[in-house]
Amino acid sequence: MKLNPNSLDLLRHELGFEPVLQRIQGQLWGADAKSRRLRVAVLDKGFRDWESRRGRSLPQRTRYIEGPLRVMNASPHGTLMAEIMTSLVAGAEWNRPDYRNLPFDLYLINVAGFSNLKAAVRTVIDEKIDIVLYAEVWELGGNGDGRGFINAEVTKATDAGVLWINAAGNFNGRAYDSAIEVGDDDLVELPDEHNALKVTCEPPQGEEECLVKVTLTWNSFQDDSAKGTTKDLDLGIFDDKLKPVQISRLKQVDVPGEAGPGESKYPREALAANLKKGDYYLRVRSLQRGWTDEDRLRILVDGDSVTMPSGSVTESLQNPADHPAVVTVGGADAVRSSVSVRLSKPELVVRSSVMERLGKEFRGSSNAAAIVAAGAILMMYEHRGLSREDFLERVSGEGAPVGEAAWGWDALGLIAPPACLQALDPRTGIAEIDRVLAEGGRWVETPLGPKILVARELSGLRPGLSLNAPQEALWVGDQGFQRRARGQWDPSLGRSVEVLQRPRGTRLCNEDTRLRSFRLQ
Repeated sequence: MKLNPNSLDLLRHELGFEPVLQRIQGQLWGADAKSRRLRVAVLDKGFRDWESRRGRSLPQRTRYIEGPLRVMNASPHGTLMAEIMTSLVAGAEWNRPDYRNLPFDLYLINVAGFSNLKAAVRTVIDEKIDIVLYAEVWELGGNGDGRGFINAEVTKATDAGVLWINAAGNFNGRAYDSAIEVGDDDLVELPDEHNALKVTCEPPQGEEECLVKVTLTWNSFQDDSAKGTTKDLDLGIFDDKLKPVQISRLKQVDVPGEAGPGESKYPREALAANLKKGDYYLRVRSLQRGWTDEDRLRILVDGDSVTMPSGSVTESLQNPADHPAVVTVGGADAVRSSVSVRLSKPELVVRSSVMERLGKEFRGSSNAAAIVAAGAILMMYEHRGLSREDFLERVSGEGAPVGEAAWGWDALGLIAPPACLQALDPRTGIAEIDRVLAEGGRWVETPLGPKILVARELSGLRPGLSLNAPQEALWVGDQGFQRRARGQWDPSLGRSVEVLQRPRGTRLCNEDTRLRSFRLQ
């Protein structure tokens, strides 16, 4: 694939690269450029054709590091990300004869497998890398909260002062996150019919099947990869008559060394299947009791021509994009680009559309991360030792809020809502209320009384919730969750407060809930 330089020129202009390039021309191409070289690493699983691009669309000083685990991966993904980043940095010099002398050292590091990721982090630290671009996420190894053994490795790099730019991933609408509540037949309660998570296959014209990959994880990953868990769930996919298509029944164990056949040390089940057109149902069975309020599961569905009606559009971030010390980047024009309202990530979004020479467009959070990494290189030439916080302070612009409802306050009878609402931070001692607040809910005082606002669909708060907002109201309190027709209250609600998905146009006086769009100042 060859990039269209006109497409990159447009991005460069839109994002304010040109004034910065003009200010730092001497540092990039001047006599002292060698002494001011930056070191930049791209971590990825696939670098096909990288050698043929060195000195042409990649710097001459490009080095490939295989890693201890030799894994054959024919993908050019990492090479393409490096090309986008490099071409944006080169600016007007893109087609100069001395392009090969572009003054930063580029490391392409294979991270296919955890052993290679650990080795890559050691290389990043030992080689004193300034900036890391990691345009991938992991479907295992983390708990959705910045913890887990993948993030433990990333912490070593960020603690060493590395500016780590990470793609948000592309699971929005393809992830389901919930508490673990076990009902009849030891089935975990899920929101769709048959106590399941519904998946629909709609193959494109001329094709008969959808290739679907499903991953189930739960938040029992440890920071130490040698430690396992005995908490055990199984995963199955069933057709519309509940006939099993495929089932994953690994036994979770916490043992020294490697797990045995049919066992896994990690809280993960996965399956892949070719599905014919129609509806299918994912079901999760618990092999134990005693799950607590702290336990949560996540189901990821990956595949073209597949939809998941109950997929979250507010909590779909995977690690290490959920790491608090990385700069997480999403694609403003990519509908599947992942977000986490609870973690206020991604920190930045940017238009990710890039064209190849033959006119084909491609977009997504990977491109977005490569674009932001290019901006970080330019900014670090201008401001040496740029920290994550400095970098974020030097970008401008606002994006749209995430997680808002399609309706506004007028649907609730409030004709003139206040300019902003004051968010409070009460702790009530009522377990269900405090749990909603801990998961990102905001207690606000409104002209309609106290409310808890959540930036997510209400059905995602607990398994089995289904509301036709704003016609129905959801209350939470010492009686648990209760649904009512709006405007009705009776003593059976007890000590409760109404929960709303944040109405369209809501602004909190003491909180910035918007994703920042990336642009150099």
